[in-house]
Amino acid sequence: MFGPYLALALLLVLTPIRRAQEDEDDKRREAAMREEIVSNATVLETYEAAVQAYLDEDWDACIQGFRDMMHKYKNYRNMVIKCRRKCRTEMDEGFSPLYRENIEDLHFYEKKVKETLCLLQCNQEYRDLAGKRALQRLPKKTEYKIMMQQHYEYLHGCYYQKKYYQEAANAVFTYLIYNPTHKASQASLAYYMGLPQVNNETVRNLEVQPFFKDYVSGVTAYENEYYEEAVEKLEFSLKSFFEAEEQCRFYCEGPFDQGWSPEFTTAVSNHFVFDLHCKRRCSRVLSTLNGDYRADFLVNHFNYLQFAYYKLGDLRKACETVETFLLFFPSDDTMLANKEFYASLPIVDEDYFTPRQDVVSYVKRQEYEKLLLRYIAEEFNAFEDKVEASESKSKDDTDVNEIKVFLLNHYIGVATNATLPKINAITDKYDLGDDSRFLVEGLINQADCESIIRIAEMTSWEGDGYENNQSPHSEFERFEGVTIGRLAMLAYYGILEPELLKLILRVTETVRQETQRIVKVNQQLYITYTHLVCRTALPGSPVNRSDYSHRIHADNCLAQNDGSCLSESPAYVHRDYSSILYLNDNFQGGDFIFVKDKNASTIESTIRPRCGRMLSFSSGSRNLHGVTAVTQGKRCALGIWFTLQADFEDLDRDLAEAVLEKIQLDGTEKLTESLTDAESYHRHKRMLIRRLLKRIV
Repeated sequence: MFGPYLALALLLVLTPIRRAQEDEDDKRREAAMREEIVSNATVLETYEAAVQAYLDEDWDACIQGFRDMMHKYKNYRNMVIKCRRKCRTEMDEGFSPLYRENIEDLHFYEKKVKETLCLLQCNQEYRDLAGKRALQRLPKKTEYKIMMQQHYEYLHGCYYQKKYYQEAANAVFTYLIYNPTHKASQASLAYYMGLPQVNNETVRNLEVQPFFKDYVSGVTAYENEYYEEAVEKLEFSLKSFFEAEEQCRFYCEGPFDQGWSPEFTTAVSNHFVFDLHCKRRCSRVLSTLNGDYRADFLVNHFNYLQFAYYKLGDLRKACETVETFLLFFPSDDTMLANKEFYASLPIVDEDYFTPRQDVVSYVKRQEYEKLLLRYIAEEFNAFEDKVEASESKSKDDTDVNEIKVFLLNHYIGVATNATLPKINAITDKYDLGDDSRFLVEGLINQADCESIIRIAEMTSWEGDGYENNQSPHSEFERFEGVTIGRLAMLAYYGILEPELLKLILRVTETVRQETQRIVKVNQQLYITYTHLVCRTALPGSPVNRSDYSHRIHADNCLAQNDGSCLSESPAYVHRDYSSILYLNDNFQGGDFIFVKDKNASTIESTIRPRCGRMLSFSSGSRNLHGVTAVTQGKRCALGIWFTLQADFEDLDRDLAEAVLEKIQLDGTEKLTESLTDAESYHRHKRMLIRRLLKRIV
């Protein structure tokens, strides 16, 4: 009699179990698919995918993507080092020349030829195991970003969105170690450390070298008089430090873009000096903890060790570490006094004071490299001075001068502490598809975004906001815009609060300054046009729209189907750079896209708008772009275009400043007629320009 009820009860019990099992199976299949995709992707592809996940606000994929990228990069780097080290060791230990006598240094070149063959074989063996693209060369710009830990700037944002606040604090702290002047990240760290969910005592650098941990443990044990533990930890730290430096030096022996085709000797010298500068930086990088360079980090090991060995009764080791310390600082009074003390002990022989031979070789190599770099700097600078002092140069000197300029520009600059640019934004072509595109986060706060949107709602009119063009870009959207000139006029007549006009001027100037900074143009950027725009999806619009909210175009030329771009009217050919400051994200669609051609056959990158995000790019044909359809809600953004020509600077900004000055002195004026039609608007604008700017327009 209970049969049907029992069956129903079992069904009710088993259904959720079955569904849970199916969900687990789906998750496993999805994870396996993702793992297969990730395993086949290169470091660059994994990096790009993680960046795109960040732009798409897929926070889980962002976190996992950058974790995968870091894992892949470490594997890539380790394998490159392993092959170079293996092949160098084989040549150093087992080189058998084809001809016994070393004629014209041919043994050196024979070694390099055989070492090259070894590298090819080693790399191929790794590809056979890990896949054909496993050692695909990483672009130097992307690798520089990874080495500067710039992925942690993305990661902390993704952690924050997932409410993983401790991880976010660790990530932004790590980013700041390598990018200490980034103000937005400084503010983020301060915010995180004020949260109750974050334990400030455990905020840490996620990329700290392992030997630092052993060093700190060794010093702590030393101070607590646990000398056996101190010796163990400090010796292990020393070994790890030297190993890390050797790995760093091998990794420096990478490719080098000559940039031209110099003669043989010059090419060899250029590449050698390039590698040498890199190798000389290894010890400094490895002796830097949390951004603080510790010049005595390495040598301090021997200071602690000599006393620890003494306390353990191992006088030979104590004397050895004293003499090793003196290799670095031969005139150190304290250590010389220690040496004198040990030498006075009856059981200490003179041969006890023999420094460690591996450290002797290390110090000699350091000294030789320093002398060589100093020679290069002094001699090539002297050569440059001599050439510049000559008032006349013959055309026959061209090749010599090219060699001189190349060497000096590329290497002497490094010797005089020239540094790579630090741009605290998404800045290269491997992020956004081209190196003339930049993305900056958090330029303004939420309150400013909301205020500017309110300005748009109060003041914008349908159409493009200028020249009475009432045709929106899409029949499915309402397009509304307003210019600074119109805002100035509304403030003049008391319709817009002066503080809101000041806000627009302040924010657009901030955009100009940030654009000037990141594009690194040597000339002054002038704002030539500003447009506050909102695009609203109309009720009843199709869901699966194929049109664009803003069709594919370039900002200063007319894109053609054949790939050309005509710099002629009606294009704004004077525009050089463009910036868009996004104000909201509570809408569907409306993504900004960079494309390869006018037909959008390839989308190079997609940027999702959100408050405070600024996108900047050069205005020409290399940056064709558009906006996908806004299918729901309202999308608002502030567009600013720049020129390098002062003659094209926006007159509206001068008018706005003059209006604010007039209001402060005399107050606002009374409006006697409507400004809703283009004719009255332009008439009043011309009147204001004549009255306030004393210009005829």
